[in-house]
Amino acid sequence: MNFIEYVTALFKQTGPSKLIVPSVIAIALSSVLGFVFMNKKKLIKSENKKEVKVVGLYIYPIKSCAGISLKTAEVGKHGFLFDRTFMVVNENGLCQTQRNFPELALIQPSIHPDFISLSAPGMPLLQIYYQQPTKGENITVTIWSDKVVCTEETQEVSAWFNTYLNQKGLKLVRISFDYKRTLDPKYTDEFPGSKSVALSDEYPILLCTTESQKAVSDYSKQGPIPMTRFRPNIVVEGTESAFCEDLWKTITIGDNMVFHPVRLCARCKLTKVDQTTGKVEGPDPLITLGDIHQKGGQKLFGQNLIFEKEGSVSVGDSVKIVEFWEEART
Repeated sequence: MNFIEYVTALFKQTGPSKLIVPSVIAIALSSVLGFVFMNKKKLIKSENKKEVKVVGLYIYPIKSCAGISLKTAEVGKHGFLFDRTFMVVNENGLCQTQRNFPELALIQPSIHPDFISLSAPGMPLLQIYYQQPTKGENITVTIWSDKVVCTEETQEVSAWFNTYLNQKGLKLVRISFDYKRTLDPKYTDEFPGSKSVALSDEYPILLCTTESQKAVSDYSKQGPIPMTRFRPNIVVEGTESAFCEDLWKTITIGDNMVFHPVRLCARCKLTKVDQTTGKVEGPDPLITLGDIHQKGGQKLFGQNLIFEKEGSVSVGDSVKIVEFWEEART
């Protein structure tokens, strides 16, 4: 079994399928606040005027490291194949991200048939083979309040991360075959399909729109804010207004993939990290979101999705909005 087959087995509920290897990669304040979280009738009427399409697909094989741009993404039981399959933890098993180490943004993964390779400034190329013996231990790690079982990588792999981050005691782990992590039933139980997630913070897929990103960027008093700050899996374009995705409840992508936006994504200080420099610098999206798109103190950007079945989505696929929430869920 090569690396791609291994990850496919982790994510697929049924038999083997064709896997597509990823290619390596002003809106006024009053009008925004007057639209968001309300005016469902206006939203439904306006949605029919333009065609909404997928314009970007991304995975992040190692949680909080750089992403890979895709032309087609295959959806398995945990979300996009390869997405957040690995994660850095400390000696206590606590998840480590760009919140702790902004320079993780500069670790660039690449997917190959038998291994994943990692490059980073000042570091030798690292290759992690599926058949390379791990340390052999399943360990319990913590992602926020969730406790999950992962497999620890070799000491040599972990040493590479410790050297790059100038730390001691860090470990790289991967999801194991007996890995299980379920979604919050409060937000997902009414829908059919998978209720599992890999090593993402909460949900398997994050969708963002270019119209909302442009609204945030145009309003920012500190300069443009690129989409990379929000680390989406799916980027769509063609919505009638910024933030109209807040009320989407059921959407279809392509011929037959059904997704349910279940909860708006509350953003954290990770959005302050410039993904091209690995430093906390440049415009602060949280300031802008606090002005134009927040609720109850939560700065909101993007929709967390779950899905009804396995399949695939591609850049260029049409997005149809089928059903709406009465009000945004946060």
